[in-house]
Amino acid sequence: MKLYLIWILLLCLSSCKYSSDCYSLTKVDRLFNSESEIIFENGNMELAIEKCTKTINRNPKNYVAFSNRAAFSFEYYKEMDSLSSYNIRKIYNDLEQSFLICPEYSQGYRNLISIAQQLSDFDTTIYYSRIYIDKFSGKENKLHFGRTLANFSFALQGTGNEHEAMKYANLAIQHAPGSLLAYIIRGYCFMNLRQFGKAFIDFDTARKIESSNFLATYCYGVCSQMSGNYPVAENYYQKAIQIDPKRAEPFRALGLMMLVKGDTLGACQNLRKAYFLNKPGDIRYLYVDHEEILKEINSNCQ
Repeated sequence: MKLYLIWILLLCLSSCKYSSDCYSLTKVDRLFNSESEIIFENGNMELAIEKCTKTINRNPKNYVAFSNRAAFSFEYYKEMDSLSSYNIRKIYNDLEQSFLICPEYSQGYRNLISIAQQLSDFDTTIYYSRIYIDKFSGKENKLHFGRTLANFSFALQGTGNEHEAMKYANLAIQHAPGSLLAYIIRGYCFMNLRQFGKAFIDFDTARKIESSNFLATYCYGVCSQMSGNYPVAENYYQKAIQIDPKRAEPFRALGLMMLVKGDTLGACQNLRKAYFLNKPGDIRYLYVDHEEILKEINSNCQ
């Protein structure tokens, strides 16, 4: 899939030469696009997707409608817990069509980068982010640019490139001081460098931006555990579970921490819960490997 997405852009480069001669949307096109966006913002995702489809059927060159349908579908499938390979392919197909019609559409890049990052498709996120930065630096709204830098930083950290991740997290915060993800990634980099004080400040800032954010809460727990404060770590893992009980990470972390404390029964209960929640290849879990959980269960839970 990663190579396929990179091929999309190469095709756009060869066929469209990155010209600014994108198809000119009519007033009716723009009106229909705005209507679908308003419907989505009001919480009716299915109707918004349907509106995009009707708009595309009316005008197959409406690149905004393709990009919007991809973004709306991703959020819908994510909420319905149905991000299957088939549905992901449909999303990427819509993004492909948007790029083929207009490779200069910056929102199309932002949608692709955001979706690829959330799918843990880091190679694609990094590849398109570098092109986006090169093409739109100094031309984009600072907030939009900053959020995309945060997605880029997330992918860099996910591939172990802490130095660049920190660099782009700082740039993201400069452009968009309210970028929750940038603070989380910078905090995570500080944590890996064992600069726990700075990490706690960033995780706290992220939680002030959004108190119910799972990742900021979970990372605060990890940082507490790494710095040896187990009671605080357990408290934040429990908070993370309250925010999203379908995530495996805090259950696994609790299980491993309980093993260290000698509570084998509690540890095994949490590890089995993590194993049950975490399915092989599930894109939602960045910090849990399915086979690793099984090994931990087999080694400690007889």
